[in-house]
Formats: sequence, structure tokens, C-alpha cells
Amino acid sequence: MKRIIYIIISIVLAQSAFAQEGFKTLQHEVGISTALLQNIVVNQGEAQPYTFSYKLISGDKAIRLGIGATFDRVFSREEGFADSETNINYSTDLRIGYEWRKALGDKKRWLAYVGMDLIALQGMDKTIIDSGFDKVSEYERSLGLGLGSAVGLQFYINEHLSLSTEGAIYFVGQENTSARLFQNFPDFDDVLNTTQEFHFNSILPTSIYLNYKF
Repeated sequence: MKRIIYIIISIVLAQSAFAQEGFKTLQHEVGISTALLQNIVVNQGEAQPYTFSYKLISGDKAIRLGIGATFDRVFSREEGFADSETNINYSTDLRIGYEWRKALGDKKRWLAYVGMDLIALQGMDKTIIDSGFDKVSEYERSLGLGLGSAVGLQFYINEHLSLSTEGAIYFVGQENTSARLFQNFPDFDDVLNTTQEFHFNSILPTSIYLNYKF
């Protein structure tokens, strides 16, 4: 967590210096992913993790930010039984980086860009089983940091509105912690199990963003 805070502070300071250097030409762009609507219409699979995006643009460069979150809670109980089961899953994803932009064509409606990003992610998968005699919680928590690059394409409908999509590859180091905890009998609690993973995450350019620049 300290590393995530350090990264965020570093980027905020860089953004401040970036703004002071060329604040006469600064523009802001906010975007929202249409992945949820796309999944409803065409069932394309898992949504892109960054639901919202923000860019601080100066000429052909930009500082970029992406954030997304998911939450799911399912409660189940079989008829005629007192036992119940609750499943809780949530995750948050953060991306902060720098972007190089290039207008394409004479009318400059098309734009290509390349970005370099730092990313942070965390998640929780928790199952609570209530037998009436005891509550047993099984959980797995994950925390990851990484970096990588993205390539995107953007089309401006007019001066302010645009559509964009991008693909990315990130190298991520992730720590997972799991345990089983007994509410009434803590002596039976599992010893915390911690594992570390290093892997590549790829994001295909299947999600479309609706952007507004001002």
C-alpha cells in the first residue's frame, strides 16, 4: 500500500510540473467505457477494467489516468435448511501514465497514441458459511503493482466528442493472501498463506470509450 501511495504522489507532482510548463495549451478529456453496454448487447465477455478515464493534454502529449471497480454479493440458502452461504467479490484497478499523441490525416479527425503506464490493483474473494453453529470465512486477498504500454486509436466526431479504443500489455507482480477463519472457534483458524505471482496481463481493444474534451 505504501508503494501505491508513493506512486500516486509522484504522478501528482509530475502532473503539477506538467501543468505549470504549458498551462496555456492545457485541455482536459474525460471518458467512460461502454463495455457494460457492449456486454449486454453482444455478450463480448469480461469488461475492460478501467471504467473511467481522464487525460490532461498539452499539445501532442498527455498525462493519463484510469480507474475501475467491481462488486458482487450473492446470498444463498437451501429450502428447509438453516445453513447459508454468502459470496462477496470486489476489485479496484488504477492506471496512471504518460501518453504520446499523433494526429492522422489532413482533417485530424483520427488520432493514434502510445502510452506508458504504472498500474495498481487489489481484489477480495470471500465466502462466508453460516451453519448456525459457527460462521466460517474463507477469503483470498490480492494486491498487485505493474507497468506496461498501451496503443490506441481515437476518432473525433467534433471538436469535443470522440470515440476511442486501446489495447495494452502489462507486467504485474501480485501478492495473494488466503486463510480460513472461524468466528466461534478461532483456535482452528488457518495460518495465513501468502503466494507471489509475476505474469503478463493483456487487454484487447474490444472496449469503446466515449470521450469529452474541454
